[in-house]
Amino acid sequence: MSGSRDRVHAELQQIAGAVCDDCLPGVATLKSRQDARRLGLELEQRGEARRLPGVCALCGRSKTVTTVQRREPEAAGDHSAIGNSGDQGETDAPEERPPGPRVWHWEGRVQTTLVAWLAQEGFGIERVADTATREAGKDIVARTPAGKPLWISVKGFPEGKNAYTQARHWFSSAVFDLILYRDENAEVDLALAFPDGFPTYRALAARLGPLRQAIPFTIYWVAESGTIRPE
Repeated sequence: MSGSRDRVHAELQQIAGAVCDDCLPGVATLKSRQDARRLGLELEQRGEARRLPGVCALCGRSKTVTTVQRREPEAAGDHSAIGNSGDQGETDAPEERPPGPRVWHWEGRVQTTLVAWLAQEGFGIERVADTATREAGKDIVARTPAGKPLWISVKGFPEGKNAYTQARHWFSSAVFDLILYRDENAEVDLALAFPDGFPTYRALAARLGPLRQAIPFTIYWVAESGTIRPE
């Protein structure tokens, strides 16, 4: 398998959903949608993928998509919503708390990791919402080293069936938080925080250019290792 084709196949397995030719270049480091279409067709000819009309797991639009079967047994559910009427039946519900040990990318751990990093970088931490009890309000209220207020909306990444559809709801909710925060106070610095390594969030964030010009904000990408990458 060629390097590019192998990369496309690997990213599609990680997403465990269908991806359109417009979104695939962003997650598989391709030059164009034409490359995405060509490699998708090659994978289909080799019996390693399917191309068909469906809903893209990243942008949520109905297009021609490429999908592969994820090998992990826990991914038996349908994350691509192919053949569905988009997001029908989904709600922007709060993050569910699974019993037992929580995965690294749940909202509370992303928040805790970021708060520790901010403190080390000289930010003053004024308030942290209790995500375990779904406390209302801003997730993190801090003050920059220069003394300016900073409000941050934090999201984790969902688990289980329809995780990628739910992730789009959470992403949209976080972006709407910024709009409300700016309306509440025109002087504060704003930020979003997401767990790093999830193509759904990366692809959605790449489309926020016009909004970032109108409402400047930072995105903090929080890695499993604890590394924080401001963008």
